[in-house]
Amino acid sequence: MKNNLTTGSPLKVIILFTLPIILGNLFQILYGMTDAAIVGRTLGPDALAAVGATSAPQWLVISFSVGICEGLCFVVSQKFGAKDEKGLKDSVAIGIIIVAITSIVFTFLATFFLDNLMELINIPQNIYKDCRFYMFTIFSGLGVTIFYNYFASVLRSMGNSKIYLVFLVISCILNVIFDLVFIIIFEMGVFGAGLATLLSKFVLLILCIAYALRKYPVLRLKKENWHINSSYFISHIKYGLPTALLQCSTGIGNIVSAAYINTLGSLPLAAIAGAQSIEQIVGTTMSATGVTAGTYTAQNYGAREYGRIKVGIRKLTLLMFAFVAV
Repeated sequence: MKNNLTTGSPLKVIILFTLPIILGNLFQILYGMTDAAIVGRTLGPDALAAVGATSAPQWLVISFSVGICEGLCFVVSQKFGAKDEKGLKDSVAIGIIIVAITSIVFTFLATFFLDNLMELINIPQNIYKDCRFYMFTIFSGLGVTIFYNYFASVLRSMGNSKIYLVFLVISCILNVIFDLVFIIIFEMGVFGAGLATLLSKFVLLILCIAYALRKYPVLRLKKENWHINSSYFISHIKYGLPTALLQCSTGIGNIVSAAYINTLGSLPLAAIAGAQSIEQIVGTTMSATGVTAGTYTAQNYGAREYGRIKVGIRKLTLLMFAFVAV
């Protein structure tokens, strides 16, 4: 199997795996900054405030889904490290089922209780309509976002972090093009910004699936892999749920903060929306090393390379301190 993190110098494979994730995260931040720049310059501060006011509820929902995808893929990493192709296929199939259920439940809850959520975080009346349009658009396409995150996590769990960077660069370029077309040419306002984000992610999802099936024959699932074993299902939930809750814990704090911040008015909201994207750059290296730690540990745990895990974690800790210092 390619992209194995269980062989070679631990520091070397860790750095080579981590750097594309950091660059990918930076492009993802650029994604948000592009939205903010185009919306702010073409539609004005109220529209930018409307987009910015949605960041807390978006982060809460999406961080939970990202967390559950990462947790599910720890099992995939273990099977990959153990060179257990049958177990890997079964794990990916169970993951797809769980992700599908998560997508349906979260899309329903987020869209059905949208007005309640907006009241909870005190969306100002002058941007309420635009904010609702944008949030409804994003939440309606949650399935696309969640499934992309899952398949990207599957590829990373098998040691391939470089393609994550390539796809995000493509998505960022598409997002800019779609933003300009929908907002400037078709004059679709903040709805156009939301639609541009969803379409670029949809293209990303298709590319991700096509690449995975072509590059990794082991991911071409067969009928027997879709057999649902309740104990196997529960074992995956035990990995996915704690990671999801950990990821969204910050999101809960953001919701509480948003309830106060949104009372300040649209101009401070626009300022915060612009600043948040810059602030995220600071934390991107720490989140990247966290993803690397999970994948590296899971692969070596599956391969029973326990001594290698200890060495790798020490190297990762030093690497993270170096990133933070910079």
